[in-house]
Amino acid sequence: MNKETYNYLYRLATVFLLTTMLLGHSRVAFSRPGSFVRTPSALMSYNVNQYSIGYSNDLIHTKNLTATNALFFHAYLKNGMACGMAYSKHAATSISDNSPASELSFHFTKQVYQHNNFIINAGVQDILFENKYENQISVFLTLINKNIKLAEGYTLQSAVGFGSGRINNDSYYYQEGIDNNANIFLGFSIKSPFLINNGGVKFLIDYDGKGINIGASVPVTKQITFLGAITHIENFSKFNQYLNESTEQIYSDAPSISIGVNFKIPQKHKQKTLGNSSLQFDVKNTETDNECLLIVEEQSNAPLSVNSDCYDVALNSLVGNLNRSFQALTDSLLLLEQDLETEKKQNLSLDFQTKILQDSINMQYLNQHISQSEMNLGMKYLSKSLKYFYSEEYDLALIEVENAQKYLPNLAYAYARKGSIYYKIGDLDRALVNWNVALQLDPEYSEVRNMIYAVKKEQDIEILSK
Repeated sequence: MNKETYNYLYRLATVFLLTTMLLGHSRVAFSRPGSFVRTPSALMSYNVNQYSIGYSNDLIHTKNLTATNALFFHAYLKNGMACGMAYSKHAATSISDNSPASELSFHFTKQVYQHNNFIINAGVQDILFENKYENQISVFLTLINKNIKLAEGYTLQSAVGFGSGRINNDSYYYQEGIDNNANIFLGFSIKSPFLINNGGVKFLIDYDGKGINIGASVPVTKQITFLGAITHIENFSKFNQYLNESTEQIYSDAPSISIGVNFKIPQKHKQKTLGNSSLQFDVKNTETDNECLLIVEEQSNAPLSVNSDCYDVALNSLVGNLNRSFQALTDSLLLLEQDLETEKKQNLSLDFQTKILQDSINMQYLNQHISQSEMNLGMKYLSKSLKYFYSEEYDLALIEVENAQKYLPNLAYAYARKGSIYYKIGDLDRALVNWNVALQLDPEYSEVRNMIYAVKKEQDIEILSK
């Protein structure tokens, strides 16, 4: 931390200390490390050090500004531990309480177990450094479930546990003795999509063993969060009232309106470099050790997504660019596949035409097997059939081939031509029959054999595609 930051923190701490001239008590809302109003339940990360300072105030009565307040420091360490320090001042319990006590306390929380979204925390709070009354050290154990999806953009964190000391009994009558019994506490935190780039607005409700508290955490920037709550809401009808009007004695469980601010101390982040440009983002969430980047196998057009617990703008932008690039590559591959399929069909057509030309050349082979007159008549009809074939008048071409077969009944070429005509009009069964006859008449007719093989392969591909 540089000198400029130290000077800034010193000035801020001085302002907060001066505000403690108001009256306050020890367990002020939001003054302990945690995710709720008063219950001790915190999420720690094993990857990020995060420090913050802040101030919170519980207004009990507007007359004489009877209130409690605290200046606090929170630290969330990489080893899964949270610690805090709070300077607090008690509220005046009555007119005769001219000098309410103040105290400096320390608080420690350790994550002892985690499996997926289930966490167990244990800790010690309210270790007092300065206090003229009997110390009330608080110990607790918390069971936390995090990232419970409620709706699109809304997640729930729940916590239940038990604690002793001031966690169990935090009376405004700070002179009261110690209550060593352990009480159950519980809390719920709902994170909303509002101000999601700053961390998301959170709505809080907890039961601290004695009363119900509701509040909200509003991150106006990535560093500054405003806090607000109503404590002991079940007794809110007592707000701005005294237990004894003449002595101005407050209720031990009086409701209060709590406000506060939390300032995260900026940290230096390592940068990841791509070429000549640098991108700065956290690979994991600053509150939890969840991975920020997720692979969505079901969505092939956008395989990467960002965990809802991560709020880094650069990371969101990077993932968006990667998904768009992936989509562009996918579209290009699809176009290439379509072009390849078109080329295959064109090659098949060219091969077919080549076979026909080769058949025409092989007509000389007939001179050794048929008489010249029969060959002339047969060739006349075959020539006509070829003309109709190229003009795509396949019915006429078929008639001419059949006329040729009257004179050349054992001519393999005629059956090959007839099979080609049936292939063109889509009658593959008859095409294969005629090609097979041609192959029987001339077993060395390799062109016909290749056509039969190509058509059967094409039929197999169509069956597999279905």
